Amino acid sequence: MKIYDLRRSSYDEFLDFVFDHPVEKESWYSGSKVEVVFDAVHNAELLTELFCNARPLLDKYSREQLEQGFWTLQSGRLIGLVEYVMHDLSVPFEKRAECIRSMFYLYRDLFAVDDLETSTNMWWDSISGTYNIGRRTHTTSEDDRKIQDVMFETLTKILYLESEECQGAALHGLGHLRHPNTEKVIRDWIAT
Repeated sequence: MKIYDLRRSSYDEFLDFVFDHPVEKESWYSGSKVEVVFDAVHNAELLTELFCNARPLLDKYSREQLEQGFWTLQSGRLIGLVEYVMHDLSVPFEKRAECIRSMFYLYRDLFAVDDLETSTNMWWDSISGTYNIGRRTHTTSEDDRKIQDVMFETLTKILYLESEECQGAALHGLGHLRHPNTEKVIRDWIAT
């Protein structure tokens, strides 16, 4: 088993952890091959930086490595990445909200330029589906509602990007999130 300690990782080390792996039939992180040690607040900051500065990734990693890396980030199969950070209440709400809002730049600056394969469209599947308030199996909290609102705000911004792939991903995410204002936003968008 390989252990990755991300607690003091630099931004470049974090990028390599996510993207710098051979692309094979079985992903590098599947099974019990990998253990991650992390600090949730530090990872939230690293993720925010990644999303805000995504465009240079196209020059640093292959398209296949990016596709695999974005699946790594959203899959929930490794602790310490997007889904875990969003649920970790030790990360202050504003840091989690900033991380979610920074995903707009990921779409604008990277996914609108290269939609990769499936990770672009499926990004919000694993991230927003958990915050579908109507389908939660446990009691929803005020924090859940606030996170859902930030995701809704971000998806709405992505919906208005010029990229059809980004628009499709936003519609897909809005469908999973099921925010109370989803129908109105989609009707307004169609009207434009």
